[in-house]
Amino acid sequence: QRPSVGIGQNLRTSAGSMKERKYLTAEETEAAMKKTFGDEAMLVKAVPDYRARIFYISGPNALVNFYRRMLLRVGVSRGSIKSDFFAGY
Repeated sequence: QRPSVGIGQNLRTSAGSMKERKYLTAEETEAAMKKTFGDEAMLVKAVPDYRARIFYISGPNALVNFYRRMLLRVGVSRGSIKSDFFAGY
């Protein structure tokens, strides 16, 4: 049985009404996610045998897509990435 890694985050929106919310570009979203959740170097350091793991990702679309892209960039196979989405509260 292969070891696994669970990735999930309970993201809450910032205060303010929907009218005040700023929507980020894809590049801004990627930069914000790296700042908040880490990058490829963090993953490799935290999980040295990451290529042998199965990753379970659960969370809002932006979080799941961020980690999926990062895992694919470092060489994790598509078959080793399991995910589901939830919209939050």
